[in-house]
Formats: sequence, structure tokens, C-alpha cells
Amino acid sequence: MNAITNMFCLLLLVLQSSKCSAQQCTERFMDLSLVKYRAEHIGSESEGYILREETIILQEYRFNCSYTRITHLILGIDVRSSLTFQLFPKVQILRSRKRSSLQYDVVSERVIYYSTTNVSTSGVFAYPFNPPIPVMRGDLLAVSQPDRKNSTVRIFAISNNRYTFNSKVLGCTDDDHCIKTKHFILVYPVTDDYCVKSLNSIKPTDVIENALKIHHSEVIQEMRQYIYPEIKFSCSGSVTKWIFGATYDLSQDPNWLVNTKLPELQIWKKLSRSMYVKKGSSLLKPNAIRSIGNNLYEHIPQNPLEFNKGDLFGIQIPEKSQIELYEQKTSGPANLMIQAKYAPSTIENKIFHMYENDFPLVTVEISAQISPSRSIYASSKIHLTSIESYFTMSTRNLLFSSENLISSHSTKPTIPSTNIPPDNNHAGKSGVAVAVVSIMCITCSIIAFLVILAIVFGCIVSSRKRRNSIGIDLSTVSQENTENIYEMQEAFQLKA
Repeated sequence: MNAITNMFCLLLLVLQSSKCSAQQCTERFMDLSLVKYRAEHIGSESEGYILREETIILQEYRFNCSYTRITHLILGIDVRSSLTFQLFPKVQILRSRKRSSLQYDVVSERVIYYSTTNVSTSGVFAYPFNPPIPVMRGDLLAVSQPDRKNSTVRIFAISNNRYTFNSKVLGCTDDDHCIKTKHFILVYPVTDDYCVKSLNSIKPTDVIENALKIHHSEVIQEMRQYIYPEIKFSCSGSVTKWIFGATYDLSQDPNWLVNTKLPELQIWKKLSRSMYVKKGSSLLKPNAIRSIGNNLYEHIPQNPLEFNKGDLFGIQIPEKSQIELYEQKTSGPANLMIQAKYAPSTIENKIFHMYENDFPLVTVEISAQISPSRSIYASSKIHLTSIESYFTMSTRNLLFSSENLISSHSTKPTIPSTNIPPDNNHAGKSGVAVAVVSIMCITCSIIAFLVILAIVFGCIVSSRKRRNSIGIDLSTVSQENTENIYEMQEAFQLKA
């Protein structure tokens, strides 16, 4: 029976592994939760402002353990192309030289590094420190923002009457004038053992909720062809559904719009360093799309679009398109763009322009070919059940149940930091692993019990059938013996 249980557990592990592989295949597309959020907020203006070029002490947070470690920072930031901007903010741990002194020693310093290759696809930036930063009771957390015009990563703050947040500029000696309370700096430290106390009850979800507001969406400009070299498929399979944020007047006659100029969602293959070829595309015809939410639509290709590992995502926007697609401004993957009135089938790399790093409000559902004999259905919604779920989760569950941590597989520029995280979307935590293993073991136990029950039931049925068979045989034999006795009696009487 242990062998049967192990077999079922192994089967579940294989299926789980295949599902994860299929999900990772589309991990660089915008997460469905963020597509939905951005689509619902089309037309909304962004909020907040970028910190100035100064070091700000976050007096809002106090470490109330004698010793602990900062494992993560939850951030409200925007990320721009590192090809154009090369500066990064820092986080520092300050320790007072004397209790009554306003002079501090910097006991630890890390660089907050992001690029277009490891931006968050869910909109939640949770930056891990490896190794964690040790802190003691009385230490202070500070952030340092370099020149805003030349920074790849820029930290934001929100100014409103809803939040009170204590902070001051390093070097300012007059607390009565230096301490600010109306500027909510979108940084939250997460430590081992819940050792952070907020003077004004700031929570991680407060940072997340406001961090989503610092970006906004705009219509993708017309007569342009885009290819996203960092939104690539990491397996082979086929696209079964496109989901996207758009505006479109459904009251118009769809038959009238069928032949108008419409946007195209595409799959491209890079043949060489200088050549791209289009492998397939979906023309977003009004009579072939369906509304599934506020400014949220889906399109199921009539024939699934096949792709291979390494293929890229692309979009073509014609002139005066009746369906307007949207993109999140900044904090997305690198964009390659050319002027194109019509959708091309091939493009030479030399005519591309590196165009910002805006993030298209598009995601996919796929059937991924994990092996030659097995296909797995998956959606690119892999990091969050929904953005809203973050607003009710605990800090620990927020960070350690999400796979949305920092990743980068590309070569990084040399920066003065020992903390360049290895991966944005693969930094699984032990808590998740334990939960997954526990669920799988429970499932295996249930299956094993059902198998045992089935075997026992089968044995009972078999036993009853055998007994019935034996009973029939005995009755037959008894009847035959009785008939033989009667025959013998008759023969004896005849002889007499």
C-alpha cells in the first residue's frame, strides 16, 4: 500500500511541477490581477511625487527587538530603462553615536537595484536582501534618492491628509522644523519576528495600495509596431486566449467595424541579431472579442497560435484603430518600436528604436507543451490571486506566499552593492514549500484511503461471488446425489 501511496504522490508532484513550468512560460507578461486593476482605472491620473536628492531618516519605524534582521522592503517605486539612466537609490541603517547625539554612523548600506529585466509583473515591489540586514533596538532606517533625472529606480511619496508619517532629512538639527509628518514615503521594512513598530500604524498594505497609484495607463500610440524582447515564452505551446485592457464602444455595429483598421497581438521569432519574423497573430475584430470586466476584454483565437521557446510578444497599432489598447507608463520591460502603418511580417533590428519601458495591458492563457506527450493548460496569472488580496493579508503571508520577488537573468552593471537579488519571480520561500507539501501529502493520504477502500470493497464483492458460486455447486451436487438414490431404490424394487 505504501508503494501505491508513493506512486500517487509522485504523480501529483509531476503534475504540480508541470503546472509550475507552464505558468513560468508566460511569467513576463503583465499579471492578470494588474491588467484588471489598470483596466478598471483607465482615465485615472497618477499620484505621488519622487523623493528629492537627499537622505531621509524614516523615524516612523522603530525596531522593538534587541536584535533582528530586515529581510525585505516593500516599495512604491517606478523603474525606467537602465540604458538611459544609471543611478540607483540606497537604503541605510543608522546608529546613534550617543543617545543624546544627533550624529549617526552608517552601519549598513545596500543599493536597491531594478531594471527592465526584473520589474514586478503584479505591481507589487518586494525587494529582498540577501543576506538580510542586521539591526538592533534604537537603529534607524534611512533611504537615499540620487538625482531624479538620472535614476533608474525612483522612490515615491504620497502627500495627503489620510496618513501621518514621521521622517526628517539627515543632517537637519532642529527637530521642530525638520520632522515632517504629511509625506507618506512608500517604504516599509519587513523583519524576522515582526520587530517593526510604526508610530502611526502604517501597514504593508498601505504602501502597496498607494504604490499602485503612482502609475497610470495611456493609449498605445497609433501607427506603431512594438516588439518586447523581454516578454518571451520560456516553453513551447499555443496561445488559447488573449486578455487585455482596452476601450471600445460596443454599441456600434460590429459588422460595420469588421473591415476597419484593428490592432494585432503577435508572436515573433528572432532569427538573428538583425532579423525578426512574425510567426502568428490575432486581429482583434469587434465580433470576436468579449467584455469580461470594466475595460477588460478577451479574445479566443479561432485556431490556437503556436509558439516555441524563446519566441517574443508583439503589438501593432494601426492608424485610427476602433479598439484602443493601453499600456502602463514605465516600470515595464524594454520596448522595441518602429513606425508602421500596417503590420509587417519581417523586421530588421537596425531600424528599431529603443522606446521607453512601458508595460502593455495584455496577458495570455496558454496550452504549454511540457513534454512531447503532455500538454498543460495555464494562465499568466501566476503571482497573485488578485491585487486586492494583498490588502487583507498579513505581512508574513504577503511576502512569503507570493512568488513575486526580485529576479534578473541578465548581466547587471557594476554597482557598489553586495545585494543584487538573483531572481524576481522564483524566490520561493520555505513557508510556501511547507504549505504545498502539506497539501499534497493530505491529498495523497485521501487518495490512498480511497484506494484502500476500493481494494477492501473489491475483496468483499469477490468473496461474496465465490461463496455464491460454492453454494450453487453444493446444491447441484446435493440434487444429483438425491436423484441417484431414487434411481438406486427403483432399480432394487424392480429386481425384487
